[in-house]
Amino acid sequence: MLDVNRIVELGAFSLWNLARFRCGTWRVPPPAAANLIFTLALCRGIWYYYTVLATGWCRPGGRPDVSSRRGCPCGNVCTPFHLESASGRVKKNQEKHSVPAFAVAVLAAVFAGSVTLPSHASGKESGDWRVAMWERPVSLREGVTLRAYALEKPRLMKAYVARIDLTTPGVGFTATERDPLWGRPMPDYTNETWLVNTRRETTADFMARKRREGKNVEIAVNTSGWRPWGGRAASRSTYAALYRWDLADGVEISCGKKPGMGTYFVVRKDGSAEIRSIIRPSMTNNMAFAIYGNRHLLKNGAPTPETDLKKYREIHPRTAFGLTADRKTLVILVVDGRQPGYSLGASRADLADLLIREGCADAVNMDGGGSTSLVVFDRAGGDPLMLNHHANGYVRKTALNFGIIFANERDTHENNP
Repeated sequence: MLDVNRIVELGAFSLWNLARFRCGTWRVPPPAAANLIFTLALCRGIWYYYTVLATGWCRPGGRPDVSSRRGCPCGNVCTPFHLESASGRVKKNQEKHSVPAFAVAVLAAVFAGSVTLPSHASGKESGDWRVAMWERPVSLREGVTLRAYALEKPRLMKAYVARIDLTTPGVGFTATERDPLWGRPMPDYTNETWLVNTRRETTADFMARKRREGKNVEIAVNTSGWRPWGGRAASRSTYAALYRWDLADGVEISCGKKPGMGTYFVVRKDGSAEIRSIIRPSMTNNMAFAIYGNRHLLKNGAPTPETDLKKYREIHPRTAFGLTADRKTLVILVVDGRQPGYSLGASRADLADLLIREGCADAVNMDGGGSTSLVVFDRAGGDPLMLNHHANGYVRKTALNFGIIFANERDTHENNP
């Protein structure tokens, strides 16, 4: 006999995922989510009533006999999932009640989908900029626009773009600072000797902390990689030792490292920005920030040869920084990955192509994978909001986060409730 109960449950699960997909950001507004979950739970309860309670599945009393497990040929606690192994009498009762139960469940699910599934361009409720950005660029505030889009070629990808006008009055930057234990051996990691540079935290926690300190961070993103890496002990370490020399707020963050070869996103003390392949010690006096990225993606508007090397074709979640030719616009691009059916990820060559579409002339690849995080401050909710989505829902604590700050709280754009 066809296991209609199983079909209903799978249909309900598919409906829930459809709701998240249609929202673009996989975030259903809380009231809609509550309505949807309640409706699906109700139709599941109706189905359970018809298949178990009303049919007297295991005993005439009308409830499964979980103590003696009598009447259920499978020998386990009776649930609707054991339909195929149930007795002929139960099958007959099941068939008798399956049509009305199935009809009620389908109607309830359709009603829930029609009521609670928002489209990308829906409405006027607070936070609807998160939906609208899938259709067009939206303004977070003066000098900042956000956009999200889905691609099917060369593979399924979800990408998020933040464009920052570096000529906006009051624009500034901040980053993770030295930890108080800077330069000492890590106290919670003894497998190898690594010196403390920074304390790891999620990008959202970084934004929240900086705002508590009085810095109006509007956008935050992960940047450089770190050690220790690999294994349970490393993943649980509170502290980080950065791979290369990094500079934040005019202070060297890396311990025991010196500037040299490597691709860097650089902000000078006068506020101008550039992407460099080498930093000499004599250059650092005029630098406020030098954030290490592991590969140069674009130079003078063209992909670098290394972006298409075989060893760099792996598909992962990605983070990248790009600058337009006039160096007046910073483009932050992140791509979700490792999520079949939603977003598979990008290669470095993919990143270069996407950044060219965004008008970038120079670009650098930052730490990616599970570290990829793009956070904006959501005025509607009053909290940091993670734009992208991490595989399995796990948000990694990263070593060096970078923030875009503004000297004023002026906000006259779409992220204003």
